[in-house]
Amino acid sequence: MDTIFTMETFISVVMIGYGIWMLFRSAQQLRTNIKLRKEYKNSHKDYEEVNVYTGFLIFFAIMMAAGIFLAFFPYVEDNVYYYRLAYSLIALIAVSMGMDTLVKRRVIFDDNGFLYEKAYYRYRSIMNVTRNKGLMKNMEISSTEEKRITISHKMGEAFDVHYDNWKNRKKHKK
Repeated sequence: MDTIFTMETFISVVMIGYGIWMLFRSAQQLRTNIKLRKEYKNSHKDYEEVNVYTGFLIFFAIMMAAGIFLAFFPYVEDNVYYYRLAYSLIALIAVSMGMDTLVKRRVIFDDNGFLYEKAYYRYRSIMNVTRNKGLMKNMEISSTEEKRITISHKMGEAFDVHYDNWKNRKKHKK
């Protein structure tokens, strides 16, 4: 019986640690992204910002609220603490994924490139653009720095417009 309790305690501690680590990592990424976006907006005046995170944020907010509600829901089972722990972790992970959504579902375009997540990418460094087909239609952009960026379909549509405008300006300069 002690072995089972020890294993349950170990798994609980590992899961709590993982949830806190995810939350910390997401908060750190969001803080970095907000700082970069603020610096970019202060130094550039002509840009277009594309945000496609609203639906995802609503979903994660509902998931967080359900996790919090179910964590405090009165149970008659024996393992009440484990249920509460599980639902609390669901709420914690929903908050973390909501922060990730704010980072990965926003992009800023200008005449020479775009700011996405932690870096600015110039159009001239783009080697290949691949559109994925299927259920999750997204776009993968390969750059000369051997980085691959995956953006959503809606952000990809805005990317196409700005990238084509850049190509046309480059063509007309010659």
